[in-house]
Amino acid sequence: MNPVVRFKKQLINVRIRWNESKRLRKKLSERAKQNHTIAPSTLYLFLDGYMAHFECGADIEEYTLLFLHEKKRYVRRNTLTYKRFNDDLYQRWNPVEVREIFIKKVTFLKEFAQFVDREWIYPAEATEDDFLAFAHRHDVIFAKPGDGSFGIGAEKIDTTGKSDDELRALYSDLRSKDMLVEQCVERHPDMIFGNKSVNTVRVVTLLDRQGKPHIIAAYLRAGVGDSVVDNGYSGGVSYNVDAKLGVITEPGMLVGGEKDIIVHPQTDIVMVGRQIPHWDKVIDIVTRAAKVHPACRYVGWDVAIRPDGIEFIEGNNRANIEIYEGFSRTGYYSLLKSLT
Repeated sequence: MNPVVRFKKQLINVRIRWNESKRLRKKLSERAKQNHTIAPSTLYLFLDGYMAHFECGADIEEYTLLFLHEKKRYVRRNTLTYKRFNDDLYQRWNPVEVREIFIKKVTFLKEFAQFVDREWIYPAEATEDDFLAFAHRHDVIFAKPGDGSFGIGAEKIDTTGKSDDELRALYSDLRSKDMLVEQCVERHPDMIFGNKSVNTVRVVTLLDRQGKPHIIAAYLRAGVGDSVVDNGYSGGVSYNVDAKLGVITEPGMLVGGEKDIIVHPQTDIVMVGRQIPHWDKVIDIVTRAAKVHPACRYVGWDVAIRPDGIEFIEGNNRANIEIYEGFSRTGYYSLLKSLT
């Protein structure tokens, strides 16, 4: 690369890091006022961000998302960053040829049909009459992109009182958008937090070299307000869950660096100490599902809790690391590498 071009790119990177350090400083200053403490300076955050990059490969966004400015050096050296995840682990765990099972949601539902109880229909592969019959059986349906992520594009659709002509138009619209349509999952009373979404538990599993599944992390994803999805990238709050007990162990966090959320937003519900119902069934289903496609070793499973049991929602072959690593006080890198 031309030295001048290289210098310009480095200068742009420095500017980006400085601006991000300023934003983080502003956020920490607001928190410090509430806690009657003093926030670190922008210069400190800027230089410490570079130090974190050398220690664990963290970029400036991860420096914020993983709360690295709060963590000790020995923890940062064991922090799982996306550089480490991509370079050292993910390519070995999940070969390209098996990822499609999890990327296409309809493929996932077919491959894991033994674990799925709800009714669903894929307009791209269904007739108009099939869709009408499905819509007549369900007053409210849930539609989401066939290969989407982060809850983007998902919506609840009320079919009550719609004429057949209106349902045919809906069928054409959903088919053209490559949407998957599902029966809505009934929520367990203890899993409703003043919101409209079905709140799921994300359980991350990893098969070791002998094919034995290990529970790496678990956390509750709880939607806020009128949102119909619980995903953190759509405004949901994540709460760390003890994988053995199924109990929420600490205040929640938002994607983007906000944490210590004790009371769920827009409610008076204190989340710490809450028991996730049917936890034994959650662990049973994810450990069994992890063995279905052993070539895909690392998966984040989303499980909903019904009054009478559980509902398997989907699997993610590239489950985000920033939530469970953000909660970690020791770092996950050495553990995951030892199982590789």
